[in-house]
Amino acid sequence: MPGRLIGSFAALALAVLATFGTTTPASAQTCSVSASDINFGLIDVLSGSAVDANGALTVRCTGKGNQVVRVCVSLGYPDGGQPGAAARSAISGPDRLSYQLYSDPAYRQVFGSYAQGGPGGIEFDLVLGPDSAGASATHQQAIYGRVLGGQKTAAPLRYVVAFAGANATYTAQYASGIPCASLLAATKSFAFHMSARVPPRCSVTTGTMDFGAQTTLATAIDTTSSLGVLCSRGLPYSIEVNGGRAGAADPARRRMMLGNEHIEYGLYRDAARAQPWGSTRGINMLGSMGTGVMQAVPVYGRVHPQPTPSAGVYTDTVVVTLTY
Repeated sequence: MPGRLIGSFAALALAVLATFGTTTPASAQTCSVSASDINFGLIDVLSGSAVDANGALTVRCTGKGNQVVRVCVSLGYPDGGQPGAAARSAISGPDRLSYQLYSDPAYRQVFGSYAQGGPGGIEFDLVLGPDSAGASATHQQAIYGRVLGGQKTAAPLRYVVAFAGANATYTAQYASGIPCASLLAATKSFAFHMSARVPPRCSVTTGTMDFGAQTTLATAIDTTSSLGVLCSRGLPYSIEVNGGRAGAADPARRRMMLGNEHIEYGLYRDAARAQPWGSTRGINMLGSMGTGVMQAVPVYGRVHPQPTPSAGVYTDTVVVTLTY
């Protein structure tokens, strides 16, 4: 019996030693990557200017003390983007908004993907601390985003891009300075979103209508001017013109004044001067659709035949209101 007890103890000891010798989880590095969303907020594309916004990428690794972990992070091209193209695209229905992500504050180095071609991602060596029981190190990297300028015809919509799966990946293993394509560790993914909203916008510019110098008002005198209208593509708008300083109820019978005298005139939406331009919705206002580029909207004026008043400069001021 005692011999059998000693033999069983020895076998048990050998089994424990064998199991301990093949267990290595404490030696492997463990890394995680997280990223904050990149929110561009409201983008006034009609200004034609680029808009910037940043996100933050955080990498944390644990493992053997004093070891070097090689980390490679890639961002792909959701929404059908092409590696190496000048811009990525955010898609909302049939519409697109062009943007790009960079790894440097000068917005020159595109933050790309080692796996998908074109510009690569970011790569760095992370040196773990000296604590062999749980050494760790953290690296933070800004992601610099830019919605490109010159997109005045972008539709007023909300654009969202999801970076996940194959479009947001990282690889990490014990190594130093090894090219990312040579790493053997498994590829893992993380996730974040890029978002931007293009709000509906309009602006209008006005000018002066000049009927010139006249010696008689016995016949009609015509002239034209124009408004400059800049509205988001596909955005309906309407334009009203008030009755001027005399508050004329009939848009064809406004008054240019000089003291107590006046000259009657009208403003029209058409060259035939058959459609007066006023401020009554559904009757004499002008309606149209924005294109994203400046539109010249003609204004047709006519001084009606009437008695000629005293010589002098007759003027009026009308208020143009654009509604969208």
